Amino acid sequence: MPAEEQPTLDAQLDAARNDMLARIDQPPLGAVRARAHAHRARRRRVVTAAVATLAVLTGGAVALRPQLGGDGADRQAPIVAAPVSASPSPSATDEITTDGISLIGLTAGAEVEELPGRIGQVAFVDASTGYVLNDCAGDKTCVRMLARTTDGGRRWETSPVGTEQEITELNAFAGGSVVLTTTGGSLVSQDSGRTWSPGSDEGASTDALPDGDVMCRRPVENGAFKTAALSTGGRAVALATQPELDVRWVAPAATVSHAWWVAGIDHYGRPAVAVTRDSGQNWQLESFDVDGVTGISVAVRDRDVYAILTGDGDALKAIYHSDDGATFHPTRAAGSDLKPGSVAGEAVPLPDGRLLVASGGATWWVSADHGATFEKLTGAMPSVGELRRTAAGWVADNLYGTGYVAFSTDGATWQKLWIK
Repeated sequence: MPAEEQPTLDAQLDAARNDMLARIDQPPLGAVRARAHAHRARRRRVVTAAVATLAVLTGGAVALRPQLGGDGADRQAPIVAAPVSASPSPSATDEITTDGISLIGLTAGAEVEELPGRIGQVAFVDASTGYVLNDCAGDKTCVRMLARTTDGGRRWETSPVGTEQEITELNAFAGGSVVLTTTGGSLVSQDSGRTWSPGSDEGASTDALPDGDVMCRRPVENGAFKTAALSTGGRAVALATQPELDVRWVAPAATVSHAWWVAGIDHYGRPAVAVTRDSGQNWQLESFDVDGVTGISVAVRDRDVYAILTGDGDALKAIYHSDDGATFHPTRAAGSDLKPGSVAGEAVPLPDGRLLVASGGATWWVSADHGATFEKLTGAMPSVGELRRTAAGWVADNLYGTGYVAFSTDGATWQKLWIK
């Protein structure tokens, strides 16, 4: 009788597996389908949350692949994702850099100081010491406050100002002196805004701007303005020799060569700029034949001097450039339809020779040819309100459309201020 054939190892394993599966109670088919649906739903929620988080971290734009810029540098091509809110929040990354312009300190970890109303005037004495005055915009319940920082805007201390008068000018000096010019006189603080007292009355004229004083403007008859010397004690003294114009703008600080620039409308109704290189004893005037100008300011770095002329609605009327501060030439002629069509605030000459402006469309623009043409900064740079000069640098306001402000000493690197 032949020996009984034994099953192979594979056959034994198959039989054991089938026996094990037969002993397991299988769930109904409906339950299996329900679990599968729940798993797919969880996966969709995770993916959606990840996309939304990435959109916030990039300010609403997701960069997917590098693009070679015209200057040979790798840049990120922005791919716009669906907005996660009507008003984008500040980026959660610590730094944003686009074409040599950086915004830093976005996640410094400091607590945001919130002022009543909104941020009004900003003045920085140096890279560390600055002041912010709130704007109550007619709200009678809003308390006027002055905030101060000594670490470049990361931490702030606030004190009430104690006046209901309209504050037209904020001037800060080294050593803790702060002067507020109001419609009813001036207020002076010698302890960085903690306590206040009335300022001195205007005195007689002075032949030259005294050492330590700053240039300011003061009203005269018929709504016009003249130049004056403002002291740390709040006393404003008119300069004996005035530029031949109604002063609409005064530089908050002298240049490195001790020149003071002012701008306004000359006696013939033309926009004009003027400069004094001897503390106000003599003035050199340059007028421009451009119609419809309502705003004019001057931007200076090294030998480059720019006159920025704007009209109603910040419409850019013309840009003039000088490489010696004496002879100006138009680089953006009146009537040009080139972009940007507007300039909000003042221009910022950059260390690399370019010119930076903010447009009325809440965008940043740079020019490499003294304002003849501009290119819009793309990428993750936030929306911006205005750019304004202060004694120690420049201020960019209303970042992201949320009231945040940034300060820069050179126009290229901007530090977000943790106050709004």
